Amino acid sequence: MPIIPMVDDLTMREVSRSGSDYGLVQLWGSVAFIVTSVATGRAMDATNMPVLFPVFIAFELLAIVAVFGAPKRLLKIAGGKKSNADEIGDTPF
Repeated sequence: MPIIPMVDDLTMREVSRSGSDYGLVQLWGSVAFIVTSVATGRAMDATNMPVLFPVFIAFELLAIVAVFGAPKRLLKIAGGKKSNADEIGDTPF
């Protein structure tokens, strides 16, 4: 399942709708990825037990919470019957 293109599509729709700056969204997503990667790597080096699995579980739980907190219109777009290929040309960008 191509999850990254789907998330990018939803992000672009929300940025377009709200008038946000996609560059800032991408910047902070990259910063969060770097910080998380470095912190997880250091935690794995500092402990005798592997921490990767508990960190993975924690972020999966966070993702579940985020899905339930997402605006209903985003969930409707993501779960609709149209595929992304059917919606080409329907977006303003």
